[in-house]
Parts: sequence; C-alpha cells; structure tokens
Amino acid sequence: MTRSRWTAAALAAALAALAAAPHVLPVPVQGVLVTFAVLIGPGAGIAARLSLAPAVAAAAVPAAGVSVVTLVSTAMAMTGLWQPTALLLAVAGCSLLGAGIAHRAPAAEVVR
Repeated sequence: MTRSRWTAAALAAALAALAAAPHVLPVPVQGVLVTFAVLIGPGAGIAARLSLAPAVAAAAVPAAGVSVVTLVSTAMAMTGLWQPTALLLAVAGCSLLGAGIAHRAPAAEVVR
C-alpha cells in the first residue's frame, strides 16, 4: 500500500475506535470496530511513516497494534486505572498521531 493509503487506514481505524468507545452500538458491530482499530490503527500510522515493503507491512501492522494495546493495558492495570473506553481512546490517539506525523514528515527509507 502507498503512504497515503496507510494514512487513510490509520484515520479509519481511529474513527472506528472512537465509534466503538461510547458502547452504544450493538456488541457484534463494536467487536468488528474494535478489532479493526486494534489490528490496523497504530500499525498503519507506523507503516505510513516508514514506507514498509508490502511483506514487512503485512506482519508489522497487526503486531504494532497488538503491542500498543498490550503496553497501554499493562500500564492501566498496574496503575489501577483500567478503563476499556480509555484504552480505545489511546488506540485512536496513537492512530491519529501516526497519521499526522506521516502526513507532515517525508517518508523514511524503504525497509525490505
């Protein structure tokens, strides 16, 4: 995918996380939105910035998303501040941050 498509994917994932955060949608819809936001969001922002080769991006994008969720969840649990809504907002923030940085900065060297 091109840099602009990764940026668009990160923005779509952020919107998905924000839509799922208030818990007003049906549970199956929320599940799909949360899964999309976690697996695509933060990693898409990173992929947009680094211009990863397609094979690398296929592995790195979901791994980065799961890593962000794991780190934020662990930090929230250790501090006693666990809130699923806050976790979704953190995922949305990471996705938006990655998309914003990718939009403003020149692409880094292609990783193969």
